[in-house]
Amino acid sequence: MSKLKISISTRKLNKMRLFLDGNLLFIIVMVLSAVSIMSFVFYYNNGLGLAYNDARSHVDISRRVVEGLKPGIAQLGSVWLPLPHVLMIPTIWSDFMWHSGLAGAIFSMLSFVVTGILIYLFFSNSDFFKFCKMGKTIDKFRFRITLNQG
Repeated sequence: MSKLKISISTRKLNKMRLFLDGNLLFIIVMVLSAVSIMSFVFYYNNGLGLAYNDARSHVDISRRVVEGLKPGIAQLGSVWLPLPHVLMIPTIWSDFMWHSGLAGAIFSMLSFVVTGILIYLFFSNSDFFKFCKMGKTIDKFRFRITLNQG
């Protein structure tokens, strides 16, 4: 059985590292955006955008704020917090966005991308990885002490 040998020059490796260091946030935004859009398209094509009854209720509450027997802000009072319904109001006017669930999915997809960015920024600006390395060192030390006691 032959072995596959891959060699990358240090110069090319440094170029790739510099590219990633400069563009990693952009790459993360693009990947997360693509994942969220593909997820919506998959569920929309299979007719599952509003399959869960709570999803239908959320878009209906937002729709009642702008259209119904008694439209108005009083329609927001329910068991759910009003923020998602208020965020949907500008897009709920469109019948297509209401029936497809896109009115609510837009803000969910945007929240997914923003949360991914915040997680990346948190871990890139924190000492989290130093704590992980310290934890591995402590575990190795603890293992050595255990061996010496036995």
